[in-house]
Amino acid sequence: MSKITEEFVKACLELADNEKSKLTELEREMMGDCSAKLRCLLNNLCSKDNTNYLEIGLYRGSSFVPALFGNAKTKAIGIDNWMFDRKEINKIPPKGYIWDNVKSGFEDVVNKYSRIENPAVIDKNNIKIIEKDFTEVNYVPLPKFDVINFDVLPMTFDALDALFEKVLPKATPPQFVLLVNQYSNEQVAKFVDNVLHRYKDSFTVDFKYQKVSASTADSFNYFSGVGVFGISKIKKEEKK
Repeated sequence: MSKITEEFVKACLELADNEKSKLTELEREMMGDCSAKLRCLLNNLCSKDNTNYLEIGLYRGSSFVPALFGNAKTKAIGIDNWMFDRKEINKIPPKGYIWDNVKSGFEDVVNKYSRIENPAVIDKNNIKIIEKDFTEVNYVPLPKFDVINFDVLPMTFDALDALFEKVLPKATPPQFVLLVNQYSNEQVAKFVDNVLHRYKDSFTVDFKYQKVSASTADSFNYFSGVGVFGISKIKKEEKK
């Protein structure tokens, strides 16, 4: 039985709607492409002891760090190759380079919240960062993740398809929760529906909640919007 039930997710959402979590005002309002409600939601979802959390698309860490804030028994892996910055004129850097300013921004915020004098906030021993394209990671030796936050840029059908083909079969327990960001973009929402239909013989959606914002950068709601899916794997014998 999944440790992340629908009742738990619903309670997490209700708290997040009112910006309630372990986060202080400082963390709720930290700079980055996220919002207070979304940060509270992630923090609440990761509050169960021994939760394994995976975030794909770290950018500057403004959702990764809040997810772990005060959740001392949560273990997390973050994946990013820092090869895309939507704030740059040329979104993708020249071949052989990464956006060092974005990567260093992520490292700075992680270091800030994992200082020795404040160990209860974030324990670096519970964090692993993988600097790769998420499609190139070997997920077999990694933990099985109860909560996955997927927020890559650009959010294309191919990216979502790769998530369901290459990541979810190997990186998850029988039941898990998947968050897909940028859900206020109607095209992204359609991509998700199409991918779920494509993989209907491998995964079933047990429940779904969606938080659609007024824009793709709505700081007062769920920023770019988020779809929250409770998903179960279909066993091979069930596919017949």
